[in-house]
Amino acid sequence: MPIITCPNCPTKLRVPDGATGKVKCPKCQTVFSAAASASAPAFEVVDDNPTASPPPPPPPAKAKSDFEFDTAKPKAKVKASADFEVLDDEDEDDRPKSKRRRDRDDDDDDDDRPRKKKKRRRDDDDDDDDWHAAPRAASGGGMASAKVAMQLLSISLWTYLATFALLILFTLLSWLGVSIPNGLMILVGLIGLTNWILGLVGLGFSIAGPSRARGLAIAATVVASLHLIMAFVIATNTKAGVFNLRAIEFLSFVGIADKMQSLQKQIAETTDNAKRQKLFEEMREVSESAQKSYSSRGTSDMRWGDIATLLPYSDQFITVLSYQSKAFDEYILPLLGGLLEVARLILIILLIGSVANAAKAHDASGQMTPALIFAGVGAVVPMILLIILRSITEDSKPKSEGSIKSMAVWIALITLVMYGLHLAATVFPALMAGSTSAACRRRGR
Repeated sequence: MPIITCPNCPTKLRVPDGATGKVKCPKCQTVFSAAASASAPAFEVVDDNPTASPPPPPPPAKAKSDFEFDTAKPKAKVKASADFEVLDDEDEDDRPKSKRRRDRDDDDDDDDRPRKKKKRRRDDDDDDDDWHAAPRAASGGGMASAKVAMQLLSISLWTYLATFALLILFTLLSWLGVSIPNGLMILVGLIGLTNWILGLVGLGFSIAGPSRARGLAIAATVVASLHLIMAFVIATNTKAGVFNLRAIEFLSFVGIADKMQSLQKQIAETTDNAKRQKLFEEMREVSESAQKSYSSRGTSDMRWGDIATLLPYSDQFITVLSYQSKAFDEYILPLLGGLLEVARLILIILLIGSVANAAKAHDASGQMTPALIFAGVGAVVPMILLIILRSITEDSKPKSEGSIKSMAVWIALITLVMYGLHLAATVFPALMAGSTSAACRRRGR
């Protein structure tokens, strides 16, 4: 087999006998004629240590021949330099149409991914811009105001819940015959007043919160203001409270009367003078306690129970229409006050849910629907229970001691259920406000 030498470098190659085509040098990539340079057989590099000489630039086009001896490895997709990258040896126009179409689709997919990220980032920016437009560096934006608003509303709602808890406790105690002094009812009224003031201030802060909740914040603030004014008007109007249930006073009176009768029976049955003296002392203490309690109620023109809550008036709406329709004009103000209290609670639930969505407090926003359901149940079911109670008491007029006790049991049970429903309707909004306040604090960092 003749040996040929590359014309551009000292590399020597062996070619088959009678070869007339062109070969390519594996060192410098020079293509030349094998017949013109043939001098011995085979194709292999026999001298791998040529003298260094700069190779010429590659030819513009690949030379074609019947055969070609090329020991170079197939080209792979490698990065040639920091400025460019060798991708493929074949020209784009020489590729099949299906391959070019797939490559274009891949390029489009690669371009879509950053665009989607940008879109998501724009959505996040819109959420941030949704808060109040105050400078973030100066006041923290709407997140700071919303955080304070939710904190105040949470305290207000838990105080509202404590009001119903105390009313339930006093109902149980009065059912057992304990006289509830007027001072304790003043305490309930002051707790209720604290609830209304804190809630009103919190609603005022919520107006400076996220813009999507601003309309609800304004509406809730207006309704809460009207309700607070109405509570004072009704609590100081002797005619406006004529239809109040006053279950605690009635149960306390029945319990004290039952205790006095029991003591009188024990005094009549005992013959021991010392025991009789003790029973007389106990009966006198019960009588004095009852007198102090009722005299203290008479000295105050303010009905503090109405300051605590006006919901018993709205609970009696169906009962008054059914049994006392002639005096309905005297019931309009108390009814309006109770309905304002219901509307206030519903608007606060909607407001907290809207702020929770803006603050991405998903747990709190998910509780909005059950909170509204409980609020509706707490407004409707007591009306049904009170109309049932009134129908029972109308059919069985108290003619004996047994009938009075039976009526007291019905009043106590329905009153406890009624207050329990109002308490349950407050739990979800209080929890929502606390979760939303925490979410606003996280977003404000």
